Amino acid sequence: MKPDEPGLSKNTIGRHVKQLKRIMEVARLEKLHNNSEYKNFKEPHAEVHNIYLDEDELKKLYDLKLFGMDEKISDVFLIGCFTLQRFTDYSRISPRMIQSKSNNGKIIELIQTETNQRVLIPIRPTLDTLLIKYDFKVPKVLPQKLNDRIKELA
Repeated sequence: MKPDEPGLSKNTIGRHVKQLKRIMEVARLEKLHNNSEYKNFKEPHAEVHNIYLDEDELKKLYDLKLFGMDEKISDVFLIGCFTLQRFTDYSRISPRMIQSKSNNGKIIELIQTETNQRVLIPIRPTLDTLLIKYDFKVPKVLPQKLNDRIKELA
């Protein structure tokens, strides 16, 4: 599959094959079948080159003079970077999740939607500035719009 062709990536296909092999193995152990051909299924895999922004690049994005929707998209993206949470989690941040610490610092306490885990996120000065700007409520932005536009902005 070429990068511009629609469809699943090699790694997604590989993950599905691996899951299918597990299901087939459990079914075999439960004596639902006696076929072992699934063991020969190949799990495709492609090298992944992770892309990330370092502190300097995040600062450049923060310092950009943007307006309107571009400003909101940049701010929401940076809030995600500074909280290290999934979009579904950091986009729900609200004033009731903010707690003050005894050393004059602040934290965000939230329950992650996917894992149901409670996390405490320290609020660094840049994140605090962004949250104050929006009264500690993350602006509503569609995740696909965020993904598409941030590529151009960054």
